[in-house]
Amino acid sequence: MNIPDPVHKIVKSLTQAGGRCLLVGGAVRDHLMGRPVKDYDLEVYHLPFDSLKKSLSELGPSKEVGVSFGVIKVWCDGMEVDVALPRFETKTGPGHRGFEVSLAPDASYESAAKRRDFTMNSMGFDPVTDTLLDPYNGQADIKAAVIRHVSDAFSEDPLRVLRAMQFSARFQMNIHPSTMSVCQRLDLKELAKDRILREFEQLLLKAPAPSWGLKLASQMGVWTHFDGMKAVSENPEHWQRTCENVDQMALARSGDDHTDRVMMAAALCESLSGPDTRRFLGQLTQERALIQGVRTLIENKSAADDCHQAPSPETAVRHLATRVKIQVLAPFLKALARDPEQQKRVTWLSQTAQTLGVDEQPLPPLLTGADLKKLGVPPGKQMGELLEQVYEQQLNGQVQEKSQAISFLKGVLGAS
Repeated sequence: MNIPDPVHKIVKSLTQAGGRCLLVGGAVRDHLMGRPVKDYDLEVYHLPFDSLKKSLSELGPSKEVGVSFGVIKVWCDGMEVDVALPRFETKTGPGHRGFEVSLAPDASYESAAKRRDFTMNSMGFDPVTDTLLDPYNGQADIKAAVIRHVSDAFSEDPLRVLRAMQFSARFQMNIHPSTMSVCQRLDLKELAKDRILREFEQLLLKAPAPSWGLKLASQMGVWTHFDGMKAVSENPEHWQRTCENVDQMALARSGDDHTDRVMMAAALCESLSGPDTRRFLGQLTQERALIQGVRTLIENKSAADDCHQAPSPETAVRHLATRVKIQVLAPFLKALARDPEQQKRVTWLSQTAQTLGVDEQPLPPLLTGADLKKLGVPPGKQMGELLEQVYEQQLNGQVQEKSQAISFLKGVLGAS
């Protein structure tokens, strides 16, 4: 396993202090899957928390990010690494905070790994001895492309149902029947919105074909917990369209998460009614920008046809740019297009917007309040109305230069 030098440096220091360092979680899983490893998390055995803190502070800036969980974030030679002690968790109440945590630096790896969600995430790797620790046969499940829960502790956190959904789609794996059975019995109501949204984002932003996870989520009974989406999942025509939408949209992801999360969420919600869209998104987030962005895309899903058939198509495109960013709308519309003619109209819309210079933003107004002041118009309602009239002429293509805008305005003022 290829381990970066800063991680080796941390391992060496903590080993010299008397600890045993193991790479755990996603790093080991991704390595065995042949995927790029992005995050390196260490679990340290046989070292008290104070000794761990002291050793890490000598390697670089460090910060306790979960004191009760025994987690320290350290920046070593410019690399961020999470270092934790083994721990046991006991469910004491609802929600992700309803756990009693006890640090257990002298626990066995097998007992500590038992709290992990899936076997593929329960493996450890000893960089000193170059040894894989796999007490729950995670490597075999990876080879079989199966997601399987580690123990009965799985059911203590319902979020793991959504983790199964997104992992299955990201890694193109099936869910083991025993795990599927457990997931079907869990209630998602206690989950906080931010945790739910995070798992949906993992699905929509990282899965090559998100519909894989949506379909398995349907089998797990996930949609019974989300207003509107249940009805869509039970309607074969609407469900097929929704699955096609997200998969086509995934092919057009831009790599900018802010933009992609809006487009992917809109593709997921396209078959929902307006009220159901608001209710469904309201169960995921309170982020107004995301909700409004999704609604705006869906409300303009017929824009390519509408603009193309308008008496003045270019005028229609200029007006459209005042409502939505066409650079974002066009890929969304292309994902929804089901025949060559629809795709041609979307291409026409995108090219026309670029030609008119309104693909990224609407036309900038030729006149501002300062210009109207010079013409003797005081600030107030009249100024706003006059600016709207001039801008409307600009959008209609009847005014293209500032001098024309001023002439038009003088004519309006003279007539009044």
